[in-house]
Amino acid sequence: MPRTFLFAGGGSGGHISPALAICERLVDLDPSAGTLFMCSTRAIYESMLREARVRFQPMPAAPLSLGPRGMARFARCFVACRRAARKEIRRHRVDRVVAMGGFVAAPVVSAAIASRVPVTLVNLDDPPGKANRWIARRCDQVLSAIEIPDRPGFAEQVVGMPIRRNALAPGTPRQCRTALGLDPDVATLLVTGASLLVRSVDKLRALDPGLDPEGVPAVDLYVGAQETSPEERVAFFRQVVERMASIPGVERAGLINRLHIRDGGYQGPIAIEDRPDLEGPSRPNAAFRVVTPDLFEALGIELVEGRGIEAADRDGAVRVVVVNEALARAMWPGESALGRRVGASRWGGMFEVVGVIRDVAVHDLISEVPMAGYYAWQQVQTGVDSGVLVIETSLDPTSLASAVRQIVADVDSRGVVGNVATMEQVVDDGMSENLRLRFFLMLFS
Repeated sequence: MPRTFLFAGGGSGGHISPALAICERLVDLDPSAGTLFMCSTRAIYESMLREARVRFQPMPAAPLSLGPRGMARFARCFVACRRAARKEIRRHRVDRVVAMGGFVAAPVVSAAIASRVPVTLVNLDDPPGKANRWIARRCDQVLSAIEIPDRPGFAEQVVGMPIRRNALAPGTPRQCRTALGLDPDVATLLVTGASLLVRSVDKLRALDPGLDPEGVPAVDLYVGAQETSPEERVAFFRQVVERMASIPGVERAGLINRLHIRDGGYQGPIAIEDRPDLEGPSRPNAAFRVVTPDLFEALGIELVEGRGIEAADRDGAVRVVVVNEALARAMWPGESALGRRVGASRWGGMFEVVGVIRDVAVHDLISEVPMAGYYAWQQVQTGVDSGVLVIETSLDPTSLASAVRQIVADVDSRGVVGNVATMEQVVDDGMSENLRLRFFLMLFS
């Protein structure tokens, strides 16, 4: 009876081409063998599999995320993919699952184990990703394309990288050099940075930005400083936030003067009460961020001590600040930061520390998180003419742009809606910028 092999893989890496190479060899050995591919919904995978003329089924899998919304999405997609995989395993009477890695592979392997179908893992990465480490503990056979020095014994056998037939040289080295227009008598070495770049991507993706970007749009707002009074600007931003938060499907809305990861600047010296050793030239520097209530919750930023910025923190009340862990650790090591007083050079006077948040990427994703203080919008931003509206919503983030524009127009016709993006795009752009730098450093090194 013909055997059927199910290949599962795909996420952020090149899992499909090696899987097709294995598939080609299986069919060479047993022309009656049947194959089925389960991959992510990325268009490149569909294009490759259609071109190879193999059966495949895209799976709406999601990578593991530690944020509450991301974790819920991961669990929901995992269950759906596992259910779909079990159905296909029964339908095609699959004899073996070949897991190539990536977040699609995990639910398929879970379905195979439940259906008592043997699983072979072919690891392509060093270090192995989360999915591969999880699969390796549960499957029947672990093979690796490469040595993994940091994990001796991870694989039963190192088999080399599977290469498709269409990637193999069609002639001798001399013939190939001639076909490429190179000197046929000079040996040519092709150097690529693909694996280094992939490793850089993996490292960047493993970084925790300290916030949950999923399903959170960020909208730049402006109102003309020359055309409006400070009181009108205060009212403009307050009303926009209130109206945005009242839309069905919007959980929270908040403002911040500089968006995490994307916007730099806005920093200066701070003073620490009862720390004479930190006066004058020794005064430390910190980032100044100004926020409204609900901003931390909208971005999924964890409060580790005390409270956040509240509606009562307005002009005339005790001036307050929420600091990040970096500032708390540096200024009061081993002690609580609550009740301490911090002076901000930008506004003068002292602010009482009422809360501590976990460290969040401020300027970019790879730099050490700087000391930062988060001040109440209604206490220090009375004349500001711009801000970033951050929205936590269960709706499609891109569908809210028109609603924001309508609210801004209704509140004050002099208001302007600028760039509209999701926090996921902000994080991706932050990674892309660092990868471009790494690429050019690698290119010219």
